[in-house]
Order: sequence, then C-alpha cells, then structure tokens
Amino acid sequence: MSMNFGWGFFAAVLLAIAAMPAQAGLIAPLPSDVSWDYTDSFWIAISESNYCMGGDGTGWSDPTGNEWDLYWDSDYWTQWFDNGAYDSDRYSVVHLEFTVEPVDSYTMGPVQVVLGWTTPEWSALGLDRPPLSDDFTGSGVSEDFYIERELLVDLPYGTTQSIYPNGIPTLYYDFYYLIPDYNPEWISVGMRSQMFYAEGTIEHSCQPGNDDNIVPEPASITLLGLGFAGLAVRRFRSR
Repeated sequence: MSMNFGWGFFAAVLLAIAAMPAQAGLIAPLPSDVSWDYTDSFWIAISESNYCMGGDGTGWSDPTGNEWDLYWDSDYWTQWFDNGAYDSDRYSVVHLEFTVEPVDSYTMGPVQVVLGWTTPEWSALGLDRPPLSDDFTGSGVSEDFYIERELLVDLPYGTTQSIYPNGIPTLYYDFYYLIPDYNPEWISVGMRSQMFYAEGTIEHSCQPGNDDNIVPEPASITLLGLGFAGLAVRRFRSR
C-alpha cells in the first residue's frame, strides 16, 4: 500500500518538532549579540596508552598546579572551568572550538573528546571546586552521579592511514552546545586516546530563563536541515 504525503503533513511535523521542550545538544550558532561570561583555553598532548605527556590551560588547577585530572573509571583526562553558581532557573550555552592533530604524521587514535558539566547533586555538596578523580576512588560513588558528559568527537583507530595516505591533517572542530535544564557550576573538556595533540578555546555563559523559552533556533529543525548529521553526537553518563 503506497502512502502520499503532502506539504501540509511535513509542515505539521516541523511545527510539532519545534514545539518540543528543549533538549541538551548541539545548536546552530548563537546570535551575534550573545556575550560570553567566560573565555578559557586548553591544550594537551597524549602519547601511547592514554599517557599525558603535557598539558595546560586556564581552568581549575589542583594544589600541585595540574589542570588535567585522569578519571579512572572513564579514562578521560579532564580540565574543569568555573561556570558561575548553580541555578535551576537559568541555562548555559557553550562554544567549544579546537583542533586535533597526530603526534607524528601517520599514527593517531582512537580519539574521543567530550564536553562535561556537573550535576545538581555535586553543587548541593557546597564544595568550592569541581569533582576530582579522588572523589570516586574507593567511594562507591560512580562518576555519572556528579558528571554529565556528551561525546562530541569519536575518531576510530586503524583507518587514518588509509584515509590520509600523505599523513593525517590537523582536524578542526567548532561546536555550539545547549545545556537547558540548569546552569551547571562547572564545565569541562575531556580527552582520551593515544598519539595526539589537541588545543582550543571554550566560551560559556549563564543565560536567563528556563527550558520553556530557551532555544534561539530549534535544535531539532537544525538537525533536519543537516540530514540528521547531528544525531551522531551522543549524550551519556560514564560507564
């Protein structure tokens, strides 16, 4: 049995999608008049077996001066950035722009890059710092209780040389991201892999309102226009 759909049907679908509550995820570039509360930078170099050869940034640092912390359950090297006070009546937008390149010309990966943010449960503790790997070691508390993560980049290993026979180029990424449920106290960038170098900037700000009046351009319609390319991005809590 064949089914014919007219333009009225598709218009109704688009209107229904636009009426959906805002969800965390990638969004179209924000209006030019949006101002950023914070602008931070970071870099990290990771060698074999996810070993950090060096790194720096403008994020939070521990008493020894380290900005990057390795979380043993998820294996993410993570740097945290202050995002202001937790506020359940506001929301956050993030602009993450960075490059990834191999330590040498032909070997890299797999490479994973995640955007992270703290949960309300973490802010309820009243600590003047982000969650650290030591908070989970032997505590019986899983990382996902205090940390939300979104997988933004997932590069495979073993195909890079065949795809780039003349050497792996520098890969450039530019993401705008919406966290609609609340303004998290801390925002983070997480990396794991081997044989790569990454550097970039992260802009983030707390915005007025709540998830009833957020999205400048409906994220779902943007995804339709991109042929659902954005659906490859996965939101998850660490295993």
